Amino acid sequence: MVNPLFLICFIFVASMQLSEGAAAGAYGPTERYGSAMVYDETNNRVILFGGSEWDEDTFYDDTWTYDYKSNIWEKLETPAPPPARFNPGVAYVEDQQAIIIFGGYKTPDRHLNDMWLFDVMTDTWTELKPLNSPHARGNMGMAYDSENKVLILFGGSSNSEYPYSDTWVYSFESNSWTEMHPAVSPRPQYGVGMMYDSLNKRILLLEGHWVIREQSGRVSDGYGGGLYTYDYSNDTWKRIECQAPSGRYWYSTAYDSEYGRMIIFGGIRWFSGYGNLYDETWIYDSIENTWTRSSYKGPEKRYISPMVYDQANNVTVLFGGADVIGEAPGGGDLRKYYQDTWVLNETLQWNKMASPMAAPSPTSDAEQEGTPSNIPAYPVLSTIIGLGAAFAYLVKKGDRDNLR
Repeated sequence: MVNPLFLICFIFVASMQLSEGAAAGAYGPTERYGSAMVYDETNNRVILFGGSEWDEDTFYDDTWTYDYKSNIWEKLETPAPPPARFNPGVAYVEDQQAIIIFGGYKTPDRHLNDMWLFDVMTDTWTELKPLNSPHARGNMGMAYDSENKVLILFGGSSNSEYPYSDTWVYSFESNSWTEMHPAVSPRPQYGVGMMYDSLNKRILLLEGHWVIREQSGRVSDGYGGGLYTYDYSNDTWKRIECQAPSGRYWYSTAYDSEYGRMIIFGGIRWFSGYGNLYDETWIYDSIENTWTRSSYKGPEKRYISPMVYDQANNVTVLFGGADVIGEAPGGGDLRKYYQDTWVLNETLQWNKMASPMAAPSPTSDAEQEGTPSNIPAYPVLSTIIGLGAAFAYLVKKGDRDNLR
């Protein structure tokens, strides 16, 4: 006969190990902002890399996948990932079945100018080492022009206090960057939103924080909020005349290829040293050339939250970000970081995805019918029930043995 105490201990240890295993992958990436995030069209999944908790001087080099239908984040064990970083340029290249990241920021190196490729078929990272590269930078705009099969990069912050206004093009065939020389360009700036408008076959750029140093030495800056388009074949930037939202930077951006619309959320702008954050959702209709603000409540005010459009499920996924909540004791901003996952459906209603380890919140009228539900896990309760059942079984078995 099996020793009852041994059996109970065995069940308890096994239950706790299962609970720990579930907890390890239940919540997904830790709280952070400035991650690189894209939608992998080949495997119908979201992929996230890196990010930072700036106040703690913490930078990440982890790679995660997110599946909307199951609401599961999974950490990939990728050999030799890129060095940890914050806010690199990122793009998905469908005909290469790859994700590209360029540059970003990490102390003490500050801005970087390395370039990495993530193969979505093998889940492996490879450094590209192009023959020629833009200067080190972060917070730039970058998008893949699938019509011309080139990467387009614009602007970004530099190791000096002044951002760039240059335009670069990367060719996979030659593994080299080429600086373009358009007659007119958007102002030097960073924290922009840039994407490829597949419906109209053009690059779209929404302005961020511009900074200009004049020849006299005077420095001016601002948040223009202008919308631009770039034509690679003619090497021309052109401002689109439309009534855009008020200027801001470090907002979240995604391109809804189903309806041909640019979606932006949140962002920040500074007034006299005070950061004003937004919780607005704006949609640019590329066919009508109009901006509309969604009336639905979404995530809390935040900035530098990665956001992508999930084509297979026709939803937009947002993860994490940060809020400025005060001034840090040693100087600089004191931030609150998020690790939540939000989804915007095609009717522009936001839904906060419940953690698989947490009890689901009551369904609101605003949530779309058919939104994936999550069955919560209760490791402690499960352990208690399991132990109770095992103990009851052993007591009954002991009673039967005594009756024999």
